[in-house]
Amino acid sequence: MSGGLGRDGGMAEYMVAPARCVVPLSSIDPADAAPFTDAGLTSYHAVKLVLPMLQPGTTAVVIGAGGLGHLAGEFLRELTGAKIIGVDRSEAALQLAADRGADLCLPSDDTTTGEIMEATNGRGATAVLEMVGIDATLKMAVQCLRQRGRVVMVGIGGGSYPLSYTSINAGASMISSVGGSMAELAEVIALAEAGRLKPHTTKFALDEAPTVLKKLKEEKISGRAVLIP
Repeated sequence: MSGGLGRDGGMAEYMVAPARCVVPLSSIDPADAAPFTDAGLTSYHAVKLVLPMLQPGTTAVVIGAGGLGHLAGEFLRELTGAKIIGVDRSEAALQLAADRGADLCLPSDDTTTGEIMEATNGRGATAVLEMVGIDATLKMAVQCLRQRGRVVMVGIGGGSYPLSYTSINAGASMISSVGGSMAELAEVIALAEAGRLKPHTTKFALDEAPTVLKKLKEEKISGRAVLIP
């Protein structure tokens, strides 16, 4: 497990990392690259799980367009020809998704599923990246999915969905996704070095960590927060 996730050390001024876990940077400032090892890698791995399905004419939905979701939208934009729909309850997150290339941005409420179905001419989405993980968003993900589509569960909000033969469209699937591989991290960094990724970050000093955690809990951070030692 990495420092800060599974063992202490992620918010230290210095930490030791095994050489096999380090990717070299050339043109990116480390503070700008910080989100790529977490939000970037996690969302990239999730996108790769549906990449073969997303041909031109298909639709991908990202539920939760914040720290993880805005980068998922960027990967979808760069790597697929799919129509991208961003969903979030925050206007700031929806604006961020639009700025990053989403074709349609929808507020998360009781009408969202219907709007997605309308936007896909009643067929539903080929892929749904679920970045929240609560009951309501998992239900939305399944209900807006087309036949033989796929929901990738990334968010760990503690929710669940009652999966049964009749509770999901024919041939559709739900899979979970966490983290990614070192090879995938190298691919993420290569995309960033080529100028194809621009994570939205807000930077803070390391000693501001308690304040930042409070802001995150209150949903007052746009994109990803970065602590700088």
